[in-house]
Amino acid sequence: KNQVTLSAAQPRLLNVRQAAQYLACNVNAIRQLQWSRAIPSLKIGKLIQFDRADLDKFIDAQKQA
Repeated sequence: KNQVTLSAAQPRLLNVRQAAQYLACNVNAIRQLQWSRAIPSLKIGKLIQFDRADLDKFIDAQKQA
């Protein structure tokens, strides 16, 4: 039951606006990252979605030592 509550609170797929909030940037930056294929996206119908795990991988790849 706990996992269902967590899944509802934090969906795996995020729309463009949610992805921008998640990465603390603006919508245009997300669209540019999508167009340049720096972050994978899914198209479900007409909606562009981003997997939270892919965004986390992008964050980790951008970290500098």
